[in-house]
Amino acid sequence: MVKNLKDKDYSALGNIDDYKNLNDATIMPAELRLSFAPNRAEISGQTLRWIYAFAVNARDHNDVYVEVRIDGTSSYALQQKRLNLLSSIFASRGVDYRKIHTVFTSREPNSFIIRNIRFNNEYKGETDQ
Repeated sequence: MVKNLKDKDYSALGNIDDYKNLNDATIMPAELRLSFAPNRAEISGQTLRWIYAFAVNARDHNDVYVEVRIDGTSSYALQQKRLNLLSSIFASRGVDYRKIHTVFTSREPNSFIIRNIRFNNEYKGETDQ
């Protein structure tokens, strides 16, 4: 599906660099399935740009956290390298390590899911006295 915003066409997973020009009108997916190269702890350029977008969203909003879902059945050493890589990417964008939540699953070994989770900690009702 392609949408036209400000006289430009964008697909749902278009180039994130194009979205930077939209300022507050930025459209972000709720979650993405991304991939590592098989048996490697490396990330491609476009995948890195998406990770940056999720990281910046968490950094800039106190109630937004990052969740990473990664395969827990693969080689421990390889998955640790991958998580170290992701952690350093988040840290390079100013994300507090306490805002990163890792979930181990039994999913495809070379893929991971990244999502931003918003926690609403504000009580909007009347206080009991």
